[in-house]
Amino acid sequence: MADENKKEKPSPKITGKRGRGNRGQKNNIPKRKAEDGRPRLEFNLKEVEALGAIQCTYDEMAAVLNCHPDTINNRMKEDIAFSTAYKKGIEGGKQSVKRKQYQMALAGDRTMLIWWGKQHLGQTDKVVQKNINAGSLALLTHLSPKERLEALRRGLDSNINTGADTTNGGAGTDNKDGKLFNGVPVA
Repeated sequence: MADENKKEKPSPKITGKRGRGNRGQKNNIPKRKAEDGRPRLEFNLKEVEALGAIQCTYDEMAAVLNCHPDTINNRMKEDIAFSTAYKKGIEGGKQSVKRKQYQMALAGDRTMLIWWGKQHLGQTDKVVQKNINAGSLALLTHLSPKERLEALRRGLDSNINTGADTTNGGAGTDNKDGKLFNGVPVA
């Protein structure tokens, strides 16, 4: 009796070929209807917004929502409510972090004060750059690292800044042979 009550759907009649052998001819294969496929996943928009607030990527959202990342990507493109909830969460999360940073800066956190000033007030660190004569550097490359450091300590900057003897490429030689640089032997 149970078999009698069941109605079987008649299978569609397939007439025509798929693929290369049927060029220029219409396929008589019926298209799948939306209701024939897998049911559409429904997502809680509050949960989507919360995931946006913690700056989740689509892959992370897919892991939490138990679906494929392509589903999230497609839903962002097709479902305005879904993408709006996510974007609202993203902006709300940024606002929360910014509010906390501002509170920390006002509470006296020096690091946060400096960071906040650079990010939002256009403040920058003062960078002091000194130009060194290229000839001086070329001469110093022949020294060992220890000798180079010692030569720099003895006054490379003072020779350049004070306009001291800059013969021999600005090396500031101490004798006529050019074998010393501020008292350090040069190759």
